Amino acid sequence: MHDTSTRALWLAVTVLAAAIIGTAAGLISWASSRNLGEAILVGGAAFAGALALSLTAIRFVTDRST
Repeated sequence: MHDTSTRALWLAVTVLAAAIIGTAAGLISWASSRNLGEAILVGGAAFAGALALSLTAIRFVTDRST
């Protein structure tokens, strides 16, 4: 996993997946409360959390230090 193109591909996949999760969370929040500010905050938090979790999981799975 030390190839630059492979890392860029994994980064693109995780960012797209996190964007989908953030969008879905924002839409669900918007549908339940009709508060635009809250929906944006919920979507942003879901995006950041999903991205951090995904990148950490990929790092854990591909670590070869053992």
